Amino acid sequence: MANIQVTHDTDPNNARSESSIAINPNPNKGLQIVAASKKFRDIHNYDFTIATEYSPDGGFTWFSSDEVPLMGFTSLADPSLAWNDQNVFLVGVAASAQGGWRVVAYKSTDGKAWTATSPIDSSDGADQPWAAGDFINGRVYIVWVDGSSDLRFAQTKNNGLTWVGAGAGDTPAGTLLANACLAPKVAVGGNGHIYIIWISPGATSDEIKMKVSTDGGDTFHTAISPATDVDTLGRSLPEVHGFPVFPGGKFRFVSTPTVCRFGQTGVAVAWNHFQKGVSRIYYALSPHGGTTWTTGPLLTDAFPVTFQHFHPQIVTDRKFCNWRRLQALQLLACTPRMQRLQVVLLVSRIALDPSNGNLGAQSNGDGIPVRRAAQR
Repeated sequence: MANIQVTHDTDPNNARSESSIAINPNPNKGLQIVAASKKFRDIHNYDFTIATEYSPDGGFTWFSSDEVPLMGFTSLADPSLAWNDQNVFLVGVAASAQGGWRVVAYKSTDGKAWTATSPIDSSDGADQPWAAGDFINGRVYIVWVDGSSDLRFAQTKNNGLTWVGAGAGDTPAGTLLANACLAPKVAVGGNGHIYIIWISPGATSDEIKMKVSTDGGDTFHTAISPATDVDTLGRSLPEVHGFPVFPGGKFRFVSTPTVCRFGQTGVAVAWNHFQKGVSRIYYALSPHGGTTWTTGPLLTDAFPVTFQHFHPQIVTDRKFCNWRRLQALQLLACTPRMQRLQVVLLVSRIALDPSNGNLGAQSNGDGIPVRRAAQR
């Protein structure tokens, strides 16, 4: 079936980036999907907010949501979406006119209108938040990086009325879990276990580390690292305004790992590894909650060296995986038992222009193309 254009704007000032999407896991709610992205209001002056769209029918039709309330802030960025048993939560960072970024959260029953939850953490310098929901117990978990590059954690046990940290009782939100952290991600297993991964910079190479909670966020223990000796993009590529860029490109990229669960205890992790002048996606699979890992390249095809693979995202509930490629956007599917990963579906062959932030069929303005298709 044809691609479905979710958003479009003829004004390049309103370009989109930092896309996120989440499907309601409740089978009694139909096929609710919510998408979010950073939307520029004036790209030349770097003025932006978060905008969302929602689909009640599995992605066939899409509607623009009401504006996300700023709640006294001036800017919103870094959106992440997560469903629990009642609502979809939108998590991001917000800045005021005086500067400084804080973690904020909103919730909605369907993605049409958003209400702010209680405050999460009042400290400045927050970046790269990520959220995951537990459909069984209704909790929502958030991780982010603070101004000192430390890994922080918060959770809500009452649908956003309050946010607390790790530990039993009402501990302060923003529990320190680790130092020297980049791009954290969180996922919830079918058994309720919490898996948190992040990039830990090293002297000559980087490492993807993991912490696990088996008691709903009360305590965390360090698991075996899914990957060591990782060459992230910042180690080898030239930088523009402090961010890596691929050869011949102008748009900035960063290395961001991804994590998801499969079955009751399985965990899958993916990341991009830069070697011999190209970026390729690697994966690690653990059937027993991070106690052992099987790793390797996602694909062994002989892609042209001008193709750069980056920004992997894995979703196993729907048995789909995807990663972005500098010259094409593809959707990959996982085999049901996650013993291997294979390409099953091409989403888009439209070239992506690395000089702007669009993820759509249009080279100007904004766009998020979505294809909903059966496995073939």
